[in-house]
Amino acid sequence: METIPEGNTSTNLGIDCETLAYIEERAQNIIRYSDKLSQAIRILDNYCAKIGEQTGLKLTDSEVFYTEYREPWGKISYRLRIGKEWGLYAANDIEEMDNDCLTDVSRAIKKEAIKRFPAFLKKYAEALQNLSVEYEDIAKKSDELIKIFSD
Repeated sequence: METIPEGNTSTNLGIDCETLAYIEERAQNIIRYSDKLSQAIRILDNYCAKIGEQTGLKLTDSEVFYTEYREPWGKISYRLRIGKEWGLYAANDIEEMDNDCLTDVSRAIKKEAIKRFPAFLKKYAEALQNLSVEYEDIAKKSDELIKIFSD
């Protein structure tokens, strides 16, 4: 096992080059995985922006996917949201604090958002189904009105 050269204060602590190389390798892996996570979040954000703009449906998840403690607000709970300027957001429960676009939040929040996203997307699909039925009913009534007033 290779050790750190003499004169380096780490030698006295028993840290060897193998340990440092392992730490570097893990750090590089985390960077790679974090980049993939950020790329996935950008793709999901673009998708939600497109769908949200097309449907006009804004939805905030009922389930909290991440909780943290942050000064000066204290405990903050996050839920997924499609809305605002269209996109995927981490909606928080603090009135004075802006909701963050998911592309701009911490790695920890992104990780938990990715885990929650499939269930949230199912809820969004259900809400779209209900909206579709509502519009179908309105379209039928509109057709009836058009017939009445066209004659």
